[in-house]
Amino acid sequence: MVRRRLPASSCQLCKGEDSNDMVQCDRCDLWYHFGCVGVTGDIAQVEWICDKCKFAVWKYSLLKRRNKENHFRKKKQRRKPVSIQSLSSVSSKQRKILALRKLEEVKKRERDLRRKFSILEGLVDHLDNDKLPS
Repeated sequence: MVRRRLPASSCQLCKGEDSNDMVQCDRCDLWYHFGCVGVTGDIAQVEWICDKCKFAVWKYSLLKRRNKENHFRKKKQRRKPVSIQSLSSVSSKQRKILALRKLEEVKKRERDLRRKFSILEGLVDHLDNDKLPS
């Protein structure tokens, strides 16, 4: 969006004076001189996102991809669960210990998933808040 003399919206990079040759980020609504961000007046007809917002989107997608990769990597590394019923030669005390370990593993996985979900939810909220007009 090309700007036409809006007060108190100086360039976020150089903090210089306002001019008619400025562009507004369609995501964070901050203003930049054409020369500071390397665009021309043709940008008025196209959606434009500043480098700060591009970085935030890139970082979010990178975290999402890493979490997915880590999930699959950990999944491959996990041992096959031991079936408690197939351990006929194991004492009942040992079976209970194995059952407790298995329960602890399940609880740990659940905590990790909740933590990851919370992080992703926070990122999504942060990105959604950046989209809202101020």
